[in-house]
Amino acid sequence: MAQVLELAGIPAERVLKMHEGWPHAGDMIANGHIQLMVITSSGDPLDQIDGRQLRRMALAYKVLIITIIAGAPASVEAIRSLKSSTINIIALQDYFEAETVTSSSPKDLQFMSSSV
Repeated sequence: MAQVLELAGIPAERVLKMHEGWPHAGDMIANGHIQLMVITSSGDPLDQIDGRQLRRMALAYKVLIITIIAGAPASVEAIRSLKSSTINIIALQDYFEAETVTSSSPKDLQFMSSSV
């Protein structure tokens, strides 16, 4: 996965899982050295244990996680899009035509607010 990210121009590094030695991904999460993690499992019981621990740590330290292989290319595309353009913020109301109120009686206003 690190190679996929690097080919897309996103700096990435493969790090050790917890059972593979030190320094491992858990240490790097706790020290603030990881911003995005791609965690995939080989089906090995140790990988599954490490995966659970790393996902919990990522949530606790607010690190973004991708847990399926298909998510990595989609994330690469999203990051590439963000890097190549500015983000425009548009209010939801701007997508719809504003409806004008023809009557201002309390009954009409109550009906309008309950239908939203």
